[in-house]
This record gives sequence, C-alpha cells and structure tokens, in this order.
Amino acid sequence: MKKISKISSTAHRVILLLLLLSKKDCNIDEISCILSNNPHISRALTKEIILKYINTLKLAGVNIVKQPSSNNSRYKIEKYPFNFNLSPEEIKTMVIMEDYVNSIHQDKLKQAFSSFEEKFNKYLPDDTCKYLDIERSKIEKTQYFDRSKYSRHEKIIKTYEKYCKEEQRITVKYKLPIDAEIKQVTLEPVSVKFDPNNAYICGYNPQTGEKQFLLIDYIQDIKQLPLKSRHSSTVSPVIFKLKGKLAKSYKPYEGEKVQLCSDTNLLEVSSFYDDKISLFKRLLRYGENCEVIYPKFIRSKFEEFARSALLNYS
Repeated sequence: MKKISKISSTAHRVILLLLLLSKKDCNIDEISCILSNNPHISRALTKEIILKYINTLKLAGVNIVKQPSSNNSRYKIEKYPFNFNLSPEEIKTMVIMEDYVNSIHQDKLKQAFSSFEEKFNKYLPDDTCKYLDIERSKIEKTQYFDRSKYSRHEKIIKTYEKYCKEEQRITVKYKLPIDAEIKQVTLEPVSVKFDPNNAYICGYNPQTGEKQFLLIDYIQDIKQLPLKSRHSSTVSPVIFKLKGKLAKSYKPYEGEKVQLCSDTNLLEVSSFYDDKISLFKRLLRYGENCEVIYPKFIRSKFEEFARSALLNYS
C-alpha cells in the first residue's frame, strides 16, 4: 500500500496565509478571523503566531510589506520568489494591450486590467518591470491606438456603465440616419461593446425578449427609470448548419461550439453571440451553404432579414 505523505499543521497554516494574502491585503485581525474559521484549522491564532507565519513566508523569499493605516496595519505581498520570464515580444504585447485599454473610456475595463497588472507584476523580476516602463514611454510617444476616437463618447459610456451597475431600466432616445423621427426604446442595461471603429450600448429589450445594440453615435438621450431590471444573463444559442467546403474549412468564432454531423459534408454550429444582427450579416455571406435551424423565431427573423437584403437587388 502506497504511503500517504502528510503536511504539518503549521505548514498548512502558512500556505493558507500565503493563499489569503495573494488574494487581498489584510490586517492581523482579518487574518486571525479568516484562518481561525477555516475548517482545517482547529485552534485560534494569536497575533504572535500570525507574525511568526508572516516571517516564515519572508524567509521563503516572499516580499511582504506592512502598510500603516488608521485602523490597523495591513500586510501586502509585493513580490513572489518565483518569477515569470517574459520575452521582449511578450512585454511589448502587454504594453500594447494597456494602450488599447487606455484608448477607450471604459472604467470597468480599466479597473480590471489595472488589477490584473498589479497582481501580475508581483511575479515579474525587477529588470522586466524596468523594460516594461521603457516600452510604456515609447508607446506614450507613438500610441498604437487613437485615444481621441472614443473621447466624444466618454460621458455617455461612464453614465451607461453606472446604469449597468445599478440594474434599473432606462429609456433611450435615438435617431437613425435613414429616419426623420426620433425613436424611443426601453432597455435593461447590460454592457458597453466596442468594435474597431464604433462603440455600442447593449441592453435587454423586455418587449422583444432579446438583447439590443445601439450605436452610441445615434443616441440622443438616456434616462433612468425607477424600475429594477429583471432579465437573465443567460444567452440562448442560435444553431445553424453549414455544408460543402465551408463545413470542412470553417473556423469557429468566439462563443461558438461546433459539432460534426453524421453526414461529413455538414457541420452544426451553436453560436452564443448575443448580437444577432452582426451574426445575421455574417451568415448571409455564406449564402446557400448556411441554414439557421434553431430557435424557430430566430430562423423566421433571419428569413425576413435575408428577404430584406435581397430586395436591394430586385
């Protein structure tokens, strides 16, 4: 019988402390409360014991600093003893990603990327961090992305993101270039979406039961209503079949799952992409080699969409 190796209870607590501090900065009281309530620790931990565990991690090479605060000093991991070694190309890619995030006025994405960078930098050696700063200064001068592209949308993007957090219905007034009148729709805010050239608001339309995308350039006004959003975030798939050479060479897009049919000339694709209009436009390009099969109401909508497109050539 294979012998099972055991870990000492003290080593277990030190590892749990490392895991805790890798997730967030904590003071002694928070560490004591969280670790003492762990089902695998059968004792209360005093301040002296916790400081002993912190020093053990420091001796192992984990750079833990004490941050003074008005309530209690917090302990924070600044560097780990194990590092990622990035190539110059990988470093440049990170800086380009950072430049893109800064080019769009979306606080949620900026905060998420900043949090990622803060955690990731703890694994980088000092020379890599210096190289990152050098690449940032180069990008600052050249800028891969036009930071003024979405600047005209900054106010509405920030306002809409606020509405998304508050989860209340809104009314949106918008005007399409082909229409003379201003239209209005009630939406339950979901997110802001970007493509290479445009920014959109995405919201759930309670009347149609679908997500709706509106180009921010077309929006005239947005007002919040005193009604809570009720929609589910679940997106139902659109299933379509591809045939012939297209079925054999098709590369699935993000949010798609493919399944081979018994007939090797057929491919079934389940698309969870929530922008149906963009999906329809792509499927039209496949012509007779594509058939929408599920759900029935989407099949009917696609048929109407295709007929409208054909009218342009009649």
